[in-house]
Amino acid sequence: MKSEPSYSSIKTYLSAILACLLLTPPLASRLEVKLFLKGVLHLRPSRKTIPPPWDLNFVLEKLTLPSFESAKSCSLQHCTWKTIFLVAITSARSFSELQALYGLLSLYCFP
Repeated sequence: MKSEPSYSSIKTYLSAILACLLLTPPLASRLEVKLFLKGVLHLRPSRKTIPPPWDLNFVLEKLTLPSFESAKSCSLQHCTWKTIFLVAITSARSFSELQALYGLLSLYCFP
């Protein structure tokens, strides 16, 4: 399946082209370019990805289960997860910062 470029991709391509072309007046100020970008925005509107809702109390309850409690019996993996989460939850200044972590989960590899 071939996907078409999004509005933001097209704007990026246009910026790259305009950076190479030194035109006076700038091409981006031309009415045709503005109308083209407006049309692309209507055809391919930006989609906001909404992170799934989560309940802090539910997570904290799970962190008190036997598999996460007692540093002596807790596995290194569970201890690491618990530590990372507790540091993140206490150091985040706002809920949106915690939601941003959700988007980074693909960067972490836990076997």
